[in-house]
Amino acid sequence: MAKLKIIANPISGSGKVKLFLERLSQALASNNIPHDIYLTAGPGDATIHAQSAPTAGYTALLCLGGDGTINEVINGILSAKRVIPIGIIPFGSGNVIAKALGIKRNIKQFIQLYQAGQVRT
Repeated sequence: MAKLKIIANPISGSGKVKLFLERLSQALASNNIPHDIYLTAGPGDATIHAQSAPTAGYTALLCLGGDGTINEVINGILSAKRVIPIGIIPFGSGNVIAKALGIKRNIKQFIQLYQAGQVRT
């Protein structure tokens, strides 16, 4: 069964990411999407969590944070032996990556894309 690993920077969005995670986790559970949440503790932590995801049985990643956290997740997954899709929910101060990709902070939209298996390169 597909399993989602969520990597979140707890200080992103002036700490609002923690409240958002509660709503996100409830929405995922009500849509029968198994998931685990990992909060980063410092620089490089998101890279380590992302790198280990494919071999730990995760089929996709969701990153909640700013450009720095997203960069770490991308680098982690690219250094893994198997690449899996990465979703983004922006919570940084600039959100340059999310803006360039047209990604909004929307739980319902993420769940729809995840369930449809919609991936873009």
